[in-house]
Amino acid sequence: MMMEIVNKRQKHTMKRTVQMIGKKKPGASIPSVAKNGCDFPVVGVGASAGGLTAFEAFFSSLSASQDSGMAFILVQHLAPDHKSLLPELVQRYTRMRVFEAIDGITVKPNCVYIIPPNCDVAFLGGTLQLMEPSAPHGQRLPIDFFFRSLAQDQRDRAIGIVLSGTGSDGSQGARAIKAEGGMVMAQNPESTEFDGMPRSVMAMGLADYVLSPAEMLPQLIAYTTHALARISDPVSPSTPMAEGVLKKIYLLFHPADRAAHGGSPDQEVGRLCSLPAKEFGGVRGAFSRPFDWRDPLLS
Repeated sequence: MMMEIVNKRQKHTMKRTVQMIGKKKPGASIPSVAKNGCDFPVVGVGASAGGLTAFEAFFSSLSASQDSGMAFILVQHLAPDHKSLLPELVQRYTRMRVFEAIDGITVKPNCVYIIPPNCDVAFLGGTLQLMEPSAPHGQRLPIDFFFRSLAQDQRDRAIGIVLSGTGSDGSQGARAIKAEGGMVMAQNPESTEFDGMPRSVMAMGLADYVLSPAEMLPQLIAYTTHALARISDPVSPSTPMAEGVLKKIYLLFHPADRAAHGGSPDQEVGRLCSLPAKEFGGVRGAFSRPFDWRDPLLS
C-alpha cells in the first residue's frame, strides 16, 4: 500500500511543482531537492500587516559587497486566492536570489524563500515542505507552524524573527525555538506599522533582541559568527527518501510523539505502518491534526 501511495505522490509532486513554480527572474536557477541537512544558519521571518516596509528595511541593510551566509524563509499572511508579488518586490532590496518556494525545494545559503499563498510550510532535513492548510483562512497561524518545525529540525541553531503584524502569530513558534535553545528577534514596536505580533513575543519574554529591521541583519551576522560557532555540529540530516511523502506524514505526528520515539521520519512512518489494522485507530492520537489516507497531500 505504501508503494502505491508513493507512486501517486510522485505524480502529485510533479504536477504541483509545475503549478507553483510561477515566474522567476531570467537566469535564476531553482535549487535542487535536498539529500542532506544544513551546515549554515536558517532564519525564519514572520510578518503580517506592515511586513513589506519591514522587509525593505531589513534586506536593504546588507551591503552590496557582503554575503550573509544564511538562508531566509519569509512567512507572511497572504490572501489565499491572489498571486503574491512579494518575490519581485523583495528582489528589489537585495542581491540575494529570491524564490517563491516550491514543494521539496532545497534551502541554500544567501537565498530568500517566500511562501506562496494558501500554504503552510515546514522545514525538514534542509528542505521546505508545502502543505495544505489545516485551518480556514483567518484562523491559520502559519508563522507558528513554520517556527515549530524549524525548532524541531534545527534545535539550538534555529533563528526566528517576528516583524510587524496584528494578532499574536509567531509567539508560540518563538516559544518552541527558545525551548530548543535557539534565538528570537522581535521588531521594535516603535518602528512597526502594527505592533501586535512583536509585542506578543516581548510580553512572553521570548525576544533575545528587540531591534528595528535595519538593525537586525548586522546583529544576525554577529550572532551567527560567534554564538553559532560554539555549537559543535550542524543538525544531523534526515535519511534520504524516494519522495517527500514520508516527510509529510512525519510532520503530521504530534511533537510529543516524535520526541517519545526519537526515530527518523521514515523509521517513524514504518513503525506506524507495521501496526495491525485493528490497532491503527489508537494511533490516530499521535497526529497533530486529523489524518486520512485520502488526504490530498498523499493523492
